[in-house]
Order: sequence, then C-alpha cells, then structure tokens
Amino acid sequence: MIETSRKTNQHNGFASHLSTLNFQTIPPDWIETAWNGIRFGRPTHWEIARIGKRYIVLADEEGPVLEMKWGPVTGVFSHHAQLKRIARERRNHRCLTFSPIPVSTGWEQALQGFHISGFTWRDETVTGNGVILYCPHCRQAGLIQFIHRQTKSDLSEISTDDVSTEVLSSFRDHSADGRSLFALYDIRALLPEAFQLYDYRFDAGVFELHFRCKGKSVSLYRWGLAGMRLAGKDLFHFGREIFAGAEPIRPEACTASAVCVEWESSSPSWWSRLKSQTPFQYCQVRYIENRDRILGVRMTGKKPIDRNEFRQLALAYELIS
Repeated sequence: MIETSRKTNQHNGFASHLSTLNFQTIPPDWIETAWNGIRFGRPTHWEIARIGKRYIVLADEEGPVLEMKWGPVTGVFSHHAQLKRIARERRNHRCLTFSPIPVSTGWEQALQGFHISGFTWRDETVTGNGVILYCPHCRQAGLIQFIHRQTKSDLSEISTDDVSTEVLSSFRDHSADGRSLFALYDIRALLPEAFQLYDYRFDAGVFELHFRCKGKSVSLYRWGLAGMRLAGKDLFHFGREIFAGAEPIRPEACTASAVCVEWESSSPSWWSRLKSQTPFQYCQVRYIENRDRILGVRMTGKKPIDRNEFRQLALAYELIS
C-alpha cells in the first residue's frame, strides 16, 4: 500500500473548453476512465470491480486484471521503502515469490516523466507485475500492477504486452489546466481541482459524488430507471423532493414535459444564515429520456451562488455516450 498524506495541491480556475482533457493516446475503441486525480484508458471488456477513494480494481470475466493505488506524498519518497512494504504485504497474502525487476523499455517509454521501479510476484494461481511510480511535478506516488492467470507457459517470463503498455501510456496523475476529470460507469464530469472529493456512492440505481472547496460544496447525482422514478410525478416534483426548500428559477418551465429544471434558495435573514453553514444553494435536474437517466447538480455555499460558475459545472456533467 502506498503511504500518503491527506494534504493535496489545489488550483483555481476553470477553462471553458471541455476538450482539453480528451485522451489522444488510447485506442479509439477503449474507454476513458478517470477517478479522483488519475486518468487512463482501458479495454472495453475490463470492468470496474472495486473502487475506493484512491484505489481502483478492474476485472474481466475471469477475475481481476489491474489494480491501482495512488496518493500525495510528503517528505522524501523512497522506492526502496515502498518495495519492502509491498514485499511484506505479499508475504502476508502467502505469496510464493516477490522480486524487484528492471522495468521494460516499453514501460519506461510509456511512463516518461515518472520515477519508476518494477516488481513481480507469484502465488499458486496468479502472477503479477507492476510499477511503483512517483511524479516529481505533483508529488504523487502510485502503484500499478497487472494480474495474470497462470497457464502452462513459462512463468519466469512476465508479460509486458501491448495492452499494459497502452494503459501505462495513457496514465496521468495531474492535469495542466487545474481541472479534475471524473469518468467512470456512464458519467463524466469536469471540475476545478480546488473542489476535493470527500464522499461518494455507487449503488445500482443511484450515483452520488460530493466535493467541497472554501465554503462551497458541489454534489453530482445520477439516477437510473428514470421512467419508473417519474411515474405519477413530473421532473419538478421529483427534484423538489430531493432538494427540499428550494424555489424554481422559472416557474413557467416546471411543466410535466420539462427536461431540465433549476431551483435556488437563500436564507433571507442574518440569523438564519448564521444557523446554517451553507444558507445558499442552486440546483438543477435533467431528464435524459433516451438513456432513462436523471442527472442532478447541487451547489451550496456560505455566499450567494455564482450562476455562471454553477452552469459551467452543470454543462461539464454528462452521460458517457
């Protein structure tokens, strides 16, 4: 496990062009994946199997194929110390072997700009090979390992095939323009890096991502089976139940056929503002009928919400086609 600190770098600003973070290095039939500071491409048959705040495991139909861990570093980073820590963890899992190994030329080229060291391990059913990497630019460390089911082939030769090299070539742990990309399952969002993820939920019918920054918070929602959720009610009443207390921006838009409704609320008195940590909120829900999904965005804060900032965030939150 990579040891990390809770401290993170924060950047301000939000550019208007959303295409900057589109991947240019992944094959066209791969999937763009981004989660809490990291981005990479993956084959379509690799699905998200487990996810943590700074942890993700991908699997195919036979089992895990890729594991990533990452986080910020304080002080001096030591590859040697991390390799020793991984070796202890593998022994605790009754791993048969663990060895540091040189990184292949292909992987070195794929991870230009990172300080890297390689390793391999083997147990009774699977083998693994991977890298510990450190980025001197953003001071984040990471562990990326590929997992292989054992066959009758010579297991002393650990594969660094084209797929793993493509994944590593697409890996990024920071952006150049101060924005964070979140792209997984069927949602894609783009936020200023200053908004830090503090909570999330991925259930079968409901996704939630919660961020905060300097007296403001942003929550992103995605509801499945929208047609069933809207049975007997319109979008306005659905959103009103979710965002209690908010008033519609344009009441005339709150019809049964509406596909996007916005609300706002504020505490009018100084006393009510004093009692509430976030007395102002601005909310939006959108019904994506052809995908049977509802997307929701809520921003709350201690000061009145900037509508332009809110609508930029809402515009940058979408379903992946």
